[in-house]
Amino acid sequence: VETKGVHEGRVDVISLWASPEVMDLPDAGDIRERFGISDSDLLITHTGNMGIIHGLEPVIDAAALLVDAPVTFLFVGDGATKADLESKARDLKLKNVKFVSFQSSDDYPRILAASDACFVTLRPGMEKYSLPSKTFTFMAAGKPIVGLLQPGNDISEILSKSAVGWNSSNATELASLVRRLCEKREDVEIAGRNAKELYLARYSKSRAIEAFELRLRQMLGED
Repeated sequence: VETKGVHEGRVDVISLWASPEVMDLPDAGDIRERFGISDSDLLITHTGNMGIIHGLEPVIDAAALLVDAPVTFLFVGDGATKADLESKARDLKLKNVKFVSFQSSDDYPRILAASDACFVTLRPGMEKYSLPSKTFTFMAAGKPIVGLLQPGNDISEILSKSAVGWNSSNATELASLVRRLCEKREDVEIAGRNAKELYLARYSKSRAIEAFELRLRQMLGED
């Protein structure tokens, strides 16, 4: 619209929805015990690809600033930067960072159930090139978002306008945020409820299908 001179009335944007759309979480079972995570720790989880665009290094730096805090960062998945992240965590002797491989489709929702919040990150400069769709899965599951995002991304805009999580732009800000969340767990619970409510109201699969149907009917000249 802005750069190509297209009339805004000819353009509609329909949001992504969660895939998988994990609406009702199961019991977490033995997930924390299996991965060596204390039941009393605030657990913040990153799932999926650990690629170049995700910029996860500041999370390890933040963990180094939080060795005295009751928090664990869990990385679930694989990717091009995983080995370097693991190496950095080992070099820093961080006990508050855990890495596990991709998990089964049965265990994935249990991991979400065991988590207090979930990471969404992008390397600076990637804001206009990637929209982390995992955000909507986390919201559907009622998990607040801990962002490591620069301004100008759709997800950072959601975080700035809705009380569904928090955003940081560097490791120091992230560590400060997490330390505060460790002390105010009720804020985490509230943000999780807000995330679920916002997803149902605006981003659910059924909402998107309704929007597609409406646009198609309008194109066909139907009421």
